[in-house]
Amino acid sequence: MSLELKLNWSVSRFCLQLDLQLTHHWIGVYGQSGSGKTTMLKAIAGLQPDAAEHCSFRGELWQQGQYQRSLSSRKALYLAPEALLMPHKTGLQHLQLASDWSKSPEDLNQIIQDFELQPLLALYPSQLSSGQQQKLALAQALITRPQLLLLDEAVAHLDGQQKAAVLKQLKHYQQQQGFMLLWVSHQMEDLCLYCQEIVWLKQGQLQQQQQLWPLQQGQTFYAI
Repeated sequence: MSLELKLNWSVSRFCLQLDLQLTHHWIGVYGQSGSGKTTMLKAIAGLQPDAAEHCSFRGELWQQGQYQRSLSSRKALYLAPEALLMPHKTGLQHLQLASDWSKSPEDLNQIIQDFELQPLLALYPSQLSSGQQQKLALAQALITRPQLLLLDEAVAHLDGQQKAAVLKQLKHYQQQQGFMLLWVSHQMEDLCLYCQEIVWLKQGQLQQQQQLWPLQQGQTFYAI
């Protein structure tokens, strides 16, 4: 599994220049606000194509020069900090739409159970807290079985206990489905706990790319 990315993008006085090759399954992206983390994820997903000079995943070319692979064929999902849900659909209807699209109805009930979504199924997004919205959006994304999942502070609104439970299930599904995950977070302790590698950005440049090793299998990670 490999993600190759080259970015060269400027706006006003900010310049984002990255040349990365990522091979691990769970990768953290860290840096101060305005360092280019969100732009990086959007460029990978194809949502900001002007930022990418090159992007390939698992040997498939996604973007090079004038060539841009369609968003749907990339099987990459970007989850924004604020969950993008349809106001006229209930929690269950959101999950059913994802299940219908992925043709994997057997995943629906299991994900509802694993993420403890039963209390949210009859509610509309306006009736959910921001943390509940994030949990619903993440569950919906997993039902679609992406090859690459891009989380932009996508669990930041959950309290500590809820976040730990969601991340535990997310790790289970990542191991089961085999997708690559890039996770933007301002919480370094969370990244060190779950990630195999951390990409640290500073003012649009790569500050550090650090591989992490497990002290105990599948649990805590410490930097070399």
